[in-house]
Amino acid sequence: MDADPESSRYPGRHPHSQTCTSTYRAQVWQFVPVKDDVYLIVSPLSQQAIDNSGDKEKEQSVIQWSSDPSNGNQHWKVTQLPNGNYVFTCQANGYNMGFPDAGLVGEPIFQLKPDAGQERQQWVLVKSDVKIKVEPLKTHSDNEWENQHVFAINKEDGHAIFIPFANAAEMKADPAYRRPWERTRSSRYQLLNGNWKFHWVKQPEERPKEFYKPGYDVSAWAEIPVRIARPAPGLSPQPALRPCRTEREEHGKKPWKSHEERFPAHLVARCPRKATETVRY
Repeated sequence: MDADPESSRYPGRHPHSQTCTSTYRAQVWQFVPVKDDVYLIVSPLSQQAIDNSGDKEKEQSVIQWSSDPSNGNQHWKVTQLPNGNYVFTCQANGYNMGFPDAGLVGEPIFQLKPDAGQERQQWVLVKSDVKIKVEPLKTHSDNEWENQHVFAINKEDGHAIFIPFANAAEMKADPAYRRPWERTRSSRYQLLNGNWKFHWVKQPEERPKEFYKPGYDVSAWAEIPVRIARPAPGLSPQPALRPCRTEREEHGKKPWKSHEERFPAHLVARCPRKATETVRY
């Protein structure tokens, strides 16, 4: 059995037991001397030390915390027994590091009332030749989904509402210039109301991947009027846009479908397309 911090590389997480694997770098621990027979037990992979979590005489799981030689909760006295095994005793409360009664793989490592005769409080130290390469935390990434500052790709800056015109003469001749409640006739304005081509598929992966490209054949698609009022004509009495998760009513189950259905077809698989050319300017 070994302590494995692979799934707990952040402060406050609980190291747990694992079957010993000599080449597994997450099971490598470094004993950093503090004073006579007292050490910090540090994972070189995470740079976290085993900490008794700050509690005194209490049996509970230990945690990983930022390595600190001045932190008494991380001071463990290492004592070798006649059988060659070792006992790790916390200097803050005198409790020993060990396993709960079951001692099963995957259980958290505990601090226990001292009883060096119990096998679950004894450890075997095995020298390791595994090379540990400490990788610093990422400060940037080439993947935009890993960047907390990227939340709107190709989004234009916000601005006040305006109507563009080709020139000043066109603007002054426009009916909305002096009567803003009237609809503009600007050559740079395109009304999106009208009949849109509409295609529905059951699963998102069934959607046409290139429907947005000019020249894509949408002649077989249905048409839907925009702006559409609700209830949507020919669809259902429900609003045309629905929430982004499909509710379930079964008691005790999560309220939305998962895996390939986490993005419902009725939201992401609708492919509207306006049958006119978009004006670019």
